[in-house]
Amino acid sequence: MKKKIAVILCILTVLGTGCGKSLEKQIAEQLSMGEKYLSEGDYEAAVIALQKAIELDPQLFDVYVKCAEAYSGMKDYENAIAIFENGVEIVGMENISAENTDFWKELYYDWENWEEEQGQEETVVMDINEKILEKWPDDEWAQEKLKENSEYQRIPGVLASGYYCTYGLREDGTVVAVGNNEKGQCDVSDWNNIVEISASGNGDVYGVNKDGLVVSAGTDRWLQGGTENWTNIKSVSAGGYHVVALKEDGTVMAAGMNNDGECEVEGWHDMVQVAAGLSNTIGLKSDGTVIAIGLNDCGECDVSDWIDIVAVAAGGHNMIGLKADGTVVAAGRNEYGANNVTTWTDIIAISAGYYYTVGLKSDGTVVSTGYFGEYANGICEGLENWKDIVAISAGGSVTVGIKADGSAISTKCLDTSRFYYGEDDIVGWTNMKTQWK
Repeated sequence: MKKKIAVILCILTVLGTGCGKSLEKQIAEQLSMGEKYLSEGDYEAAVIALQKAIELDPQLFDVYVKCAEAYSGMKDYENAIAIFENGVEIVGMENISAENTDFWKELYYDWENWEEEQGQEETVVMDINEKILEKWPDDEWAQEKLKENSEYQRIPGVLASGYYCTYGLREDGTVVAVGNNEKGQCDVSDWNNIVEISASGNGDVYGVNKDGLVVSAGTDRWLQGGTENWTNIKSVSAGGYHVVALKEDGTVMAAGMNNDGECEVEGWHDMVQVAAGLSNTIGLKSDGTVIAIGLNDCGECDVSDWIDIVAVAAGGHNMIGLKADGTVVAAGRNEYGANNVTTWTDIIAISAGYYYTVGLKSDGTVVSTGYFGEYANGICEGLENWKDIVAISAGGSVTVGIKADGSAISTKCLDTSRFYYGEDDIVGWTNMKTQWK
């Protein structure tokens, strides 16, 4: 009986060691098969063999690296990173070579690029980018991607609300306008090849054409006409009495009234967006921080602690910032509730009016701080019912939006006795610009 038990134990011992093979030999065979399949491009078989090798000895970090290579060969970057980081956790970060660290980063780069190529939503792509910066805050590749994303999320000026008038940019680069034209601010029918527009509340409007030049219409009362010699302009923003522009090299130009230092932008650089307020200017830097100058009697320029910003907007006496995570921050006067934005989420674009703020959500709906006062009755009415919106503009008497199908929508100006010039008459607008990436 004892002999029979001994034989059974011997058989179990042999089976438990791979039919008598030593553990080292089993690992070597699995690793050899994995490398063979990997060289032949049979990534699925390589993963199976290499994972078996890991099961046999979890301490062999090089096997994790090869398994990550196999996963990446299948474009399964999420599992590639997961298996690699499992290995890091087991052997310890301090034991990871510079070469393997570079490979680790490359997995993330390839994953982000792949998701972008597949047309994934920008939030998915930037979630990966955030993971890179969490691990390697100084990574130049990820920082450059963040900069590109900042420019992407800032939906360009395809709509503008001016002095009781409304402007829209069409896909063909022409501009349409309705409303008050007492200062010639609606004389834009001859504009062509326009890529961005912006209008002030005092009767002037600006456009940037594809050659980086600025065109304008309306009053030049505050010498904003100095824009005619500007070159290499990327975007423009008109404030109450001044206009600012972002150049291709990240520097900024300004013209107009400068009573509060709102035009003192000569030293600005590395900017990705600028916005002109009533008597102040706000700029977004490539690192997600913000600078503001000019009138600060309501604290509207107190934005030095803002971080992770991807878009900015300037209102009457307040500043609004959109963060990378889709939340919104604000500074300045809140007399009419224009700064009540801290509970907003999933925002992809913002626009600040004189009395209120609107936000565009990722699902194409619109939120607003609401304003139903005597100065702009009806300006926010019905915004909660808007759908399929891709661009918005908060105005002085109406709010306007562009829908995904290229049509336009507007709230109604209800105070027709004092403020109505037909600025909400945009029903016939079609083929409006809806693509800007």
